Amino acid sequence: MDNRVEMVSTPISEIGICKKLFGNLRRRGDDPIVVPARRNGNNAGFTLLELIVVIAIVGIAGTMAMMSFDFGGSNNVRVEAKRLVSLIRLAIDESIIQGSDMGLEFTPDGYRFLRFEYDGQGIGNWRVLETESVLRPRTLPETVALTPIDPDSGAGVQIPTLEDNDSSQPRIVFLSSGEITPFQLSVSDGGGEGKGYRIVGEWDGSVVLKTHGMEN
Repeated sequence: MDNRVEMVSTPISEIGICKKLFGNLRRRGDDPIVVPARRNGNNAGFTLLELIVVIAIVGIAGTMAMMSFDFGGSNNVRVEAKRLVSLIRLAIDESIIQGSDMGLEFTPDGYRFLRFEYDGQGIGNWRVLETESVLRPRTLPETVALTPIDPDSGAGVQIPTLEDNDSSQPRIVFLSSGEITPFQLSVSDGGGEGKGYRIVGEWDGSVVLKTHGMEN
C-alpha cells in the first residue's frame, strides 16, 4: 500500500481559523486527535455582580445626563413628577454602588436627599447633600404641591417645618442592600386643579409614576 501523504498548501488565514476553532490536530495512527485550544483567562465573561454594577452605572449616567438639561417649563406638574422619580431612582442606585444608606426628606417648599455618614468618633448622622450636582436640594414652583400619602388611610400627611439641618431625618430611606421604605407621594397642581400624579415606591426598590390608574 502506498502510504505517501500528499502535501496541500493551506493559506495562513485558514490555518489560523482552524486552530481557533479546533485547536491543534495531532495524529495517532490514522485517527486525528482534537486538542482543544487554550482559552485566555482574561476573556472570561462578566460575573452577575459585575453586570449589576455596570447596569447601575449606566442608569446613573443616563439620569445625570437627562437632569443636566433645563426642562424649561419647571412649573409643569408632569415635569416635576418625572424629575422626582428620576432622582429617587438615581439615589437608590447610588446607595447600592457606594454601599451607604441614603434618604429623602421633604421641606416646606421642596425636598432634599441625605446620606448616612460616620464622623471621626464613629457616630453616624444624616447629612444633607448640599453640593451634589444632581441630588442637590430642590425647590418646587409655587404651582406644584408635593404631599406624602398615608398608605393606610390614603390621606395626605403634613410636612413638618425644619428648623435646622442637625435634626434632618429622612421620611424615605434607601438602603445599600437595595431595599427602600415603601411610600406614596402625590404631585399635583398647587391650586388643587388639573392633572395629578402619584409616585409609588415598593420595598424592593421599584418606583413607578401613576396618573389616573396608569403607570409611566
